[in-house]
Amino acid sequence: MSFEPFTERFILQDSVRLTQEDVRRLLEQPSLDTKIEVLEKVSKHYSPDLLSDAEMQIAEQIFRLLMQDSVVRVRRAMAESLQDNPHIPHDIARTLASDLEAVATPMLTMSSVLQDSDLVEIINHSEEIWRYLAIARRENLSESVSGSLVGTQVNEVIKEVLDNPTARISEQSFFQIVEQAKSDQGIIERMIARGSLPVAAVERLTHFVSEEMLRALKERCKAVDAEQLEARAREAEESTTLELLGSTADASQTVRLVNQLYEDGRLTASLIINALCQGNLDFFETSLARLANIPVENARLLISDKGRLGFRALYNKTQLPGTMYKAVRLLLDSVRAVLSEGARPGSHHFSNFVVRRMIETAEEEHVENLSYILAIIRQRQPLGA
Repeated sequence: MSFEPFTERFILQDSVRLTQEDVRRLLEQPSLDTKIEVLEKVSKHYSPDLLSDAEMQIAEQIFRLLMQDSVVRVRRAMAESLQDNPHIPHDIARTLASDLEAVATPMLTMSSVLQDSDLVEIINHSEEIWRYLAIARRENLSESVSGSLVGTQVNEVIKEVLDNPTARISEQSFFQIVEQAKSDQGIIERMIARGSLPVAAVERLTHFVSEEMLRALKERCKAVDAEQLEARAREAEESTTLELLGSTADASQTVRLVNQLYEDGRLTASLIINALCQGNLDFFETSLARLANIPVENARLLISDKGRLGFRALYNKTQLPGTMYKAVRLLLDSVRAVLSEGARPGSHHFSNFVVRRMIETAEEEHVENLSYILAIIRQRQPLGA
C-alpha cells in the first residue's frame, strides 16, 4: 500500500493531529503498528469542526486505502475508531459493515451513518446470525428494523431484540414473536419482563403460558386490565366460531353448534349480530329460535313476517338488547335484500352492498347503534373482490 499521495499535504499544526513525522513513518515504515497509530489519530479528529475541507479529503483517502488493507487488525481498528463518528462517508460505513465479523460488528452496532434501509437490506441479504445480533443491539432500533429481525424467526435474535430496552417493536411483530414463543420459554420470559405489550399479544400469550407466567404477565402489563383481556378473549373465540360457521352448510350441524354455544353461555348478542353481518341467516334464525325456546320453523315464520310484528315479538322474547332492535331490523332487511340480488355472503361486494343499503335506508330515520353495526361489517370485511 502506498501513501505517497499524502506527502507534505497532511501537515497539521496542532500536535494532536497528523504530523510530518507521521507522514514520514507511513511512507518509510508502514508497519502494522504505524498504520493503526496514525489511523486512530486521524479518526479521533475526523470532523469538519476540527479539519479543513482539504484535510477532510486527505483523511478520507487514508480511510479508503486502509479499508482495503489485507490485515484484519487494521480494518478492525478502523471500524472501532469510526463506529460512533457521524461524519464518515456512507459507502465507507457500508463497506465496513459488510466485512468480517470482527470488522463489521462495531459498525452494525453503533454507526449512525447506517440508515434503516441499509440495515434492513443487510438483514434481508445475509444469513449470518452474528450480523442480526449486532444490529439488534443498536440503540433506538426502529420498528422496520426490529420487524426485519423478528422476521428471521431466529429465537436468539428475537431474544436480543426483546432485551433491547430502546427497541421499538410494532404490534404485528409482537404477534410474530408470540408464535415463536410457543416453542421457547425464554422468549415468553423476555416478553413478560419487557411489559407494555399490545393487548392482543397479551391475550394470545394467555392461551399457552403457565399459571405462574400468566400472573407475572398481568402484573407487568398493568395497563391491560382484566376487562380488556376478557374482551379480547371473547373476540378471539367469536372469530374462531364465525370461521367455523363459514364452512358449515348443513342445517343440522348449525342446530348442534347453536345448542352447544347456548349451553356453554357463548351464544351472545355480539356473535349473533356478527354472523348476520356476514350474511349467515341460517345461524341468525337458529340462534333466535334457541334463545326464544321455539322451533326453528316458527322463528323463520316470525322473522319473515312482512308486518314486522312477528319479528318484534320474537326479538323481545330472546332478551337481546332492546337498544339494538332498530339496527338489527335494518341489518336483517338489508342482508335479505342483498342476498336476493345474488351477492355471495361474506364477500367484499356483499359487505359493501349491505353497508350502502343500510345507510340509504336510514337517511330519514335515526337508528340507534347503526354506527356500531356498520363498524362490525367493515371490521370483518374481507380484502379483495
